Formats: sequence, C-alpha cells, structure tokens
Amino acid sequence: MPVVSPETLVALQQRPEGIRNICILAHVDHGKTSLTDALIATNGIISPKLAGKIRYLDSRPDEQLRGITMESSAISLHFSMLRRSLHDAPPVQEEFLINLIDSPGHIDFSSEVSTASRLCDGAVVLVDAVEGVCSQTVTVLRQTWIEHLQPLLVINKIDRLITELKMTPAEAYNHLSKLLEQVNAVVGSFFQGERMEEDLKWRERVEERVTAAAAKEQLRAEKRAATSDAFGNDDVVTVAATSTAGEFEEKDDEDIYFAPEKNNVIFASAVDGWAFTVKQFAALYEKKLGIKRSVLEKVLWGDFYLDPKTKRVLGQKHLKGRALKPTFVQLVLDTIWAAYEATTGGAHGKGKRAEIAKAQSLANGDAGDPVAGVMNALGKASIDQDGTDGETGVKEQPQDPEHLIGFARLYSGTLNVGDELYVLPPKFSPATPHADPKPHRTTITALYLLMGRGLEPLSSVPAGVVFGVAGLEGHILKSGTLCSTLEGGVNLAGVSMGSQPIVRVALEPVNPGDLNKMIGGMRLLEQSDPCAEYEVMESGEHVILTAGELHLERCLKDLRERFARCEIQAGEPIVPYRETIVNAPEMVASKDKDLPRGEVIGLTTSKQVTIRLRVRPLPAAVTLFLVKNAAAIKELYSEKRGRDGERDGTERETLSQARGVQVPLLSLADFKIGLSKAFEDIKGDREVWMDVVDRIAAFGPKRLATAQGPLCNEPVQGIAVFLEDVSISTAAEEGSAAREALGRLTGEVIKTVRDSVRQGFLDWSPRLLLAMYSCEIQASTEVLGRVYAVLTRRRGRILSESLKEGTPFFTILSLLPVAESFGFSDEIRKRTSGAASPQLIFQGFEMLDEDPFWVPFTEEDLEDLGELADKENVAKRYMDAVRVRKGLFVKGRKLVKDAEKQKTLKR
Repeated sequence: MPVVSPETLVALQQRPEGIRNICILAHVDHGKTSLTDALIATNGIISPKLAGKIRYLDSRPDEQLRGITMESSAISLHFSMLRRSLHDAPPVQEEFLINLIDSPGHIDFSSEVSTASRLCDGAVVLVDAVEGVCSQTVTVLRQTWIEHLQPLLVINKIDRLITELKMTPAEAYNHLSKLLEQVNAVVGSFFQGERMEEDLKWRERVEERVTAAAAKEQLRAEKRAATSDAFGNDDVVTVAATSTAGEFEEKDDEDIYFAPEKNNVIFASAVDGWAFTVKQFAALYEKKLGIKRSVLEKVLWGDFYLDPKTKRVLGQKHLKGRALKPTFVQLVLDTIWAAYEATTGGAHGKGKRAEIAKAQSLANGDAGDPVAGVMNALGKASIDQDGTDGETGVKEQPQDPEHLIGFARLYSGTLNVGDELYVLPPKFSPATPHADPKPHRTTITALYLLMGRGLEPLSSVPAGVVFGVAGLEGHILKSGTLCSTLEGGVNLAGVSMGSQPIVRVALEPVNPGDLNKMIGGMRLLEQSDPCAEYEVMESGEHVILTAGELHLERCLKDLRERFARCEIQAGEPIVPYRETIVNAPEMVASKDKDLPRGEVIGLTTSKQVTIRLRVRPLPAAVTLFLVKNAAAIKELYSEKRGRDGERDGTERETLSQARGVQVPLLSLADFKIGLSKAFEDIKGDREVWMDVVDRIAAFGPKRLATAQGPLCNEPVQGIAVFLEDVSISTAAEEGSAAREALGRLTGEVIKTVRDSVRQGFLDWSPRLLLAMYSCEIQASTEVLGRVYAVLTRRRGRILSESLKEGTPFFTILSLLPVAESFGFSDEIRKRTSGAASPQLIFQGFEMLDEDPFWVPFTEEDLEDLGELADKENVAKRYMDAVRVRKGLFVKGRKLVKDAEKQKTLKR
C-alpha cells in the first residue's frame, strides 16, 4: 500500500471538519493493538502480512515481551472514502485525518485509559466474541459514558467461534445476540443510575419550591389577618400554594444502545484482517435480492427470515412452521463459515491453505531437512570487524537525555512554536482569574505530530488536533490547561481515575551518591505517569505509590533505564491497614473495674488538667457512610478553614474529578441529613447516639490521637470518642513562670488525650482492617481446581462462580487481601500454564475478625490449644510484620532461638 507522507497529514490538519480523534478501549487481550496494526497497514507504515504480529504501537521492549500494552500511544492516519450525497449522485472522494490512540487494557494502567478518553471525541470499544463482557469492559464503557464519547462496538475474534468453539452459524448468531444484550445491559445500567439521580434532584427541587411557596402564603395570610383585625374586616381570602416546578421530563434511551441496524456495531477478526458492518452486506445483496438497501439494513439483524422461493423477508409470526434460517445466518455467517472452510478447514482441521503451502514448499525444493535452510542462512551471515587482531571496535554513543513531551489537544485557536501561554493551576476559578496562586507563563519550545514510535516536528498546530508539546517541564504535574488569556479561561484539568494508587514501595539507590539522581528521576516519573505518586515519609524514606504490581515493575524499569539511570533497589511493598474495635462476646476485663468499658480518666503530668473521655465503636452503617463521603468531609474542612476562599460550583466539580470522585460532593446540610439517617437506623443503644450529630467536634483520621493506632501505628477507623469532662486546677503562679507552665501544659494535654484514647481503644476487642482486592479470573474447567488451590493458599474468598453460556470458561469472582497478592498473578499463570490471568481491582478495607491479642483463657480453649495456642493468629502475624517494618517493639519476638546450634566463626 502507498505510504502516506507526513506532509499529507499536516495538510489534513487544516480541515477541522475532517478530523476525528478516536481511542480504542477494551479488556486486556481483546485485540486492541492487533486491530490498530490492521488500520496502520492501510497507510503503508507496516506490511499487511505483519499486521497483528508486529504490534507497532507497543514500542517498549517490555510491552513486546509481555504481549500487553502498558502506555497509551497515538498515531495520525489518513483515511479516504467515496460517499454519495444522494442515491443517484456520483460518488465524491472525502479525506479524513484519524488521530488514533491505542490504550492499555490491564487494570493497573486504567489511568492511561482515562487520559486517552479525555482527549478524544469517539471511542472504539472492543469485546472478545468468546470471553464476552469482562470487568475492564464495564470500566471502559463507564469511561465513555462519563466523558460523553460517541462509542462504536467492535465484536472481535469472530474466527475463534469457528476454529476454537466449533460453533455452527446458527449457534454463533445466538451467541452474538446474547453478547450484544450483555453490552447493552451495562450501558442501560449507566442510564438508569443517571436518571434516578436526576429524578431525586427534581423531587428535592419540587419540595423546596412547595415549602417556599407555603411559607410565603402563610406570611401573606398573617398580614391579611392583622389588617382585618385592625380595620374590622373578617373576610380573608386564601390562595393555595402551587408548585412552580414543571413535570419531570423523561428522556428517551433509544440512541444509547448498540444495534447492528444502526451501523454502530462492527463484526471483526483483527488477526485475519477483516471486518464488516450490516450496511456493507446490504450493499452486496441489494441487486441480487432486488430489495432496497435501506430495508436490508433493518432486516439483516434480528428475527427476520428470507424466503428463498419468493425472495421476501418474513417476520417470525409469518414462518408458519417452516425451519428457515435468520437472514444474518443465511446471508452473512454462512458466507464467512464457507470462506473459513475453504481456507483453514474451519472446524474440521486443515483446509486448502495448508495444501497450497505444502505444494509451494515442494516446488521450491524445501521439502528436505528444515534445519538445512537455517544452517545455510547462518553460513551466509558474517560479522564485520573493525580494527586489527580480531578486536571489535565499538564507538561509545552518548546518552540522550529524557525529554518531557505533553500529550495534548488544542480546542481553539492556533498554537505556534515560541508562543507564551498561561498554565492554569488545579484550583483556578474563572470567577477570580488573578487570585493566588497566580498562574505562571511558559514558552512552547517544540510541537510534534505523534506517529506511534516516532515524532514529526511541527511549526504550528490548528484546533481539533491531538499532538505533542514540549516546554512544560516543572510547570505541570500530571494534567493541566494552557490558555493564552486568563479572563474567560476554563479549567479543563483533572482526570477521573479508574483506580487509585494503593501499593507503596520504599526506594533507595545502590550507590548512596546517586540519591539526587534518583530523586530527580522520581519527580520526572511522577510528571510523566498519570497514576504514580512520589512522597517522602516522616522517617525520610522515598516512597513511590503505584496502582498494582505490574505498574510497579514498569515504574522501576523506567526509573533505572530512563529517568534516574542508576541502580535502584526496592524494599518490601508497604501495604496499608486500618485499626478498629468491636464489641465482642468474649473480651478481657477492663483495667479499671470502677469505670464502664471504654471510659478513661487521664491526668496530665503536672496534675493541672483532668480529662474524662469514653471510646465506643461506631455502628457499621455510620462508618460506611463516612468512608463513602470522605472527600466531602475534606472539602467541608477546607471551606471551614477558609484555605481556598470561596468556590463556585465549577471548581467544586473540578476538585472532585481531580480526586477521582465520580459522585458529587455533599453540602454541609445534605451531609448532616445523611449522617442523621445513618444514626437513626441503629437498632441497639439508641440513647447513646441520640442527637450526636450536633455534638460532633471533628472527624479523623488526620488527628494526633487517631492517625496512629495502638496496634501498629496505622490510621484508626470506626471509633467515636466522647469527651465527658475536663477539670482544671489553677496554680497560684504569676509572670513568666505561669506563661512557661502554660506552654508545657499544652503539650501535656495533647499527650494525655492521645494516651487516653489509646487506652480506651484497647479496652474493647481490637481488629485489623485489611486492604482487599476484587479478583476476577476467567478459567476453563481443566484448570479450575488449580485456581482454587492458589486462591485458598493466599486467604482468598470466593464470591461467585458462573459458567459463560456457550463457552467452556468459568468466571470466578473473589476477594483477596492486598498483603497476599504480591506474586499472585505470576503464580496463577504458572499453575495454569498461562490459561488463566487475574484482574485485581482495589475494593476497600474489610475487617479480619480475629483479635491480634487473643490468647486461650477459658478452660475449653486451654484444654484444646494449650497455653501457647497451637493455631496461628493471622491478625497478630500481620500486626507484627508492620511493627517490625516500622521499628516498633514486638512482644514475644525471640531474637535467638536454639542457642546451642549457633557457633562463633573463627577470625
């Protein structure tokens, strides 16, 4: 195919009506990169024979090695087609510029998907015809819904239905129909959730207006009553309050679903290089059947049947008992099955393609030993040597430094090299464009046309184009908005992330002298990766946060080879935990028997202040409400302190997107109402939580007493601290001595409150909350037992197991602790010989119902387990591991065991 020159692509950029920005989204291994290869081959960049094998946009060596995409890659393609304005009009050639972005499918790189979808107008969603709708398929469909992209469904790997599952055309049609229903059910759930939210807001608005109208009418009635009393007029006219709100408008959901007759569904096999729509087959059969193309497009999919005698299309009720095939089977699938039968043998083994290949090899004389050809090729190969005495001369190449290139889209105007633009900060508001922090200016040093593995320099870029921009180092962290003027500027920054970074790892250079290199590399990595985060702990450790184990491997490889270019060693992954308390049936007696459980009286060191407080476990419903609205609590604190000033609704929405929150933040009034409802649903101890919402002083866990719990210095969750009484005994001191005592007293009160909260916490039965992954695995029946064995060994819990209808594959949903997940994917692949691959999504925290301090104390336990408790305390193992990592004292830990087996080495 002819190679499209960069000059042609640059010329097409000047026609905005012919520009299409498209991203390809799908689950892992559903064929995104293979489909992209087939599209790239049409521009002559790669050979059509290598499409699906070369994986052109997987430019990283580790992407080629693993066979999965890890970074979003963009390429500009030229597309030309003939289009008729009318049915009888001559065809006119139209040219388009397709800015195509290939995105990863693995859950660890879902942030790359979010970035790609933000820059595009349309999305090609791929679904494997065999595996069907998977977890990441739902995620990318939700992403297209949130970003308001125009989706196009591609059902890929149709060839697997023929060669692997050995389906007949009729069975394949039923399978594809159910697959299409599953995809539409997912899209329908998004629409239903949005409509329910709009309905709730509409009802709230109606209630507010009715209440306001009733209050206004009551005020008028009071005024009339006062006037009538004054003038002796007893005739009072009342007007009924009417709602100013109109009726709730129902929206039609017909346009959101995928249907082949709407021309938004493509059936394809990317590896074999073919794809079609119903519209194309309608054009093929139009003259042969004598049926209009518009009619054929509507009846080629669905319960429609073609009568071969009359060549008329019948509905299901007109069959009259005849066994006719659906039109899609008869006119489309039968043709494809016949083509595969003729070439590959379809479901019956080898076909004519193998016979043709064998005949060609015989004609070329290659029927002998296949090793001979390889030996001949090796014999002709030679290594050129530069220099004498067999010494090979190697010229040392200077290392090219890393350059930060922004992945951008221009929405208005024309951008030239050398232009100066304002970089809008994340909290920029159009209402106050000159407020602190003031936006700073940066100069565009270079512009690039993205061509997959290469870059083509540009001098200017028009609106509507996806391009690369240089000159943003140190100005933008992850995403930002560039504007030529501040007045009227709109803040478009903030991408809603599908997964938040959960895996923390401490890094240090092998050579201590390379510390500055490593720090600079980590800052560059944080800028270039949309999900990775870098922070310095209080202990001085340099920690990187990543989305998962595979994401961590990629970040470490980039640090060593690209950004820091020094040897870096990583520590053990730092897994987050939470600490909480429960009211267990069997608990150790309280330390102070005169006080109720959880109540503590604290006295400062100087004995000037006495604090009486009580610690209680929060009800589960209240804890769940607070966890769900953690972002709203942070926002309310920020508004209360006045750090960010007044914000309008646009910035509140931007802030929620930047934090990865997809639900709107609650206002203070709504938050109080929701919290009150959560407390009202409590079944027991209602008198304890009566009117507690109005008495709340602060929320954790960013407090001195709750930031580090007594178990292993992890944040505390799910407790309530009641401050009962504070008594102060003043000392008769004057002058500087009194001021000095007051300064000491502040620190004493903080320490006393913290210690009292910890003591009240330990009065109850403590528990650890484990970070959990939701794990989805697709496996065949042959390896199902091995998958269960690995899950059980790693303390996983099976939630559901379902067989995908029409396939031999089971979908297993389970929960797996993050602490047990490292190496889990590799072990699953090894045990199943690559037949199963898990997808891990962070689900939240779940309580491990085991007391880490439990020891047998009842007669039955002592008799069964003995004083040392033969069974392992898993909660204590997790707690001790965290305490060892943090350098805390571990009770009962033996540094020396079996001393008689140790020996002293001679010098």
